[in-house]
Amino acid sequence: MTLHREDRAAARGGAVLTSVIQPRWGDVDVYGHVNHVHQIRYLEEARMRTWGVAPASPDSDALSETVFARLLRGGDTVVADVHVEYHREIRYTPTMELRVQTWLSRVGSSSATACFRMLSAADDVVHTLARVVIVFVDERDRRPRRLTPQEQERLGAHLGPELELRLDSR
Repeated sequence: MTLHREDRAAARGGAVLTSVIQPRWGDVDVYGHVNHVHQIRYLEEARMRTWGVAPASPDSDALSETVFARLLRGGDTVVADVHVEYHREIRYTPTMELRVQTWLSRVGSSSATACFRMLSAADDVVHTLARVVIVFVDERDRRPRRLTPQEQERLGAHLGPELELRLDSR
């Protein structure tokens, strides 16, 4: 997977980051499309690549170096809530690529909400939308830890638009 820096999101000035994922033949079910469980794994891969991975090198330009990686010193993250919507099936081809766009839509006192949009790289068709609540926890006692005002400010610099899902209109 490759990480690309995207244009700033129009709303609230946040950064949208894009991870490029190539589905694997083994991710395909008997119906010839990428199984929904593998789509969740793609979202997890993009989340870890974008927000939760320590820097690969001091020269890397990955946003994760300036966001979660700095916050994770002495701490960790856990996923507290996941909402996924499947909009179109992903028909597997050996050369296909998917783009997973990721941004933060909310920063709380001990958590943040990450949003995901999975699109076909060839035609920008939206396949999957998701929203994930990530809780920051203390490394020793594994309990939620309050973000400092500086950490909240640092995360707030990466806020983008709220992702509306079908469940929001119920």
